[in-house]
Amino acid sequence: MRKICVYLIVLVLFLLSGCTINNVIFSEEQASGTLQSSELLSGEIVVENRNGSVKVEKWDEDYVKVDYEKKVNSFIEADLKNYLDKTTVELINAENSVTIKTSLPRITNGGVSVSIKIYVPKNVHLDITTTNGSITVNSGIVGDVKLKSSNGGININGLTGKLDLDTSNGSIKLSDIEGSGSVNTSNGSIYFDSSLEVGDITLNTSNGKIDVDLQNPVGDKYKLKTSNGNITVKIPADIGFHLDASTTNGTIKSNLDGISGRNVEEEINGGGFRLDMETTNGTININSK
Repeated sequence: MRKICVYLIVLVLFLLSGCTINNVIFSEEQASGTLQSSELLSGEIVVENRNGSVKVEKWDEDYVKVDYEKKVNSFIEADLKNYLDKTTVELINAENSVTIKTSLPRITNGGVSVSIKIYVPKNVHLDITTTNGSITVNSGIVGDVKLKSSNGGININGLTGKLDLDTSNGSIKLSDIEGSGSVNTSNGSIYFDSSLEVGDITLNTSNGKIDVDLQNPVGDKYKLKTSNGNITVKIPADIGFHLDASTTNGTIKSNLDGISGRNVEEEINGGGFRLDMETTNGTININSK
């Protein structure tokens, strides 16, 4: 209670001196460190973070390395070191798995964040959760991935495996994916571009567009759904598929003959896999190339 009173007195003094909250200068302190696992040739990597980004890179070593950076800001400079010491990153070794956890103190007069960069062997599964930060996976990992964030985007560049992606208030960008899965966001767009073999995929968003370049589809069903956004699909000209597309307040455009209007169900090139597309307030573009 006494500490709260001190904060209120400080705030009143700032206001009486003609300052606004935007004029308050926050002090910042940061620290970095490195953690290392025992041997792990394959298995699962679990990450539980809060208020910070997570980046994953493949490397050729047989263990996991974690580089992290802690940041604390506050307009009470004397509190910085205490908050920084209470911000911890832990690596837990188990049989065929590594878990990385962050613990952040509650700060009433500032903020705290932890950014993590993880180096992993090629053949691993990823289960990553964070808030108020992005998740990035690079460099050709072979394994299933489950990524969840809020208030942050998800980016994957090079992956062979099954996708389970979920975020809010952020876009999702996927390239060079070989596999299948489910991708969901809200208040963000979805971009999917792959020349590799792509199995069944569901892409779902609201208040965002969906852009897809399917160069080598091998699945049975591709479902793309949004509201308040356009859907654009590029697909090879010689591939057969069953098209089911609809929009409420928009139109369907295509360089394929006979594809127009607001609702289209058609066998293209004799039919094949299903391509379902649905939007409410947006245009659907189907480009055969």
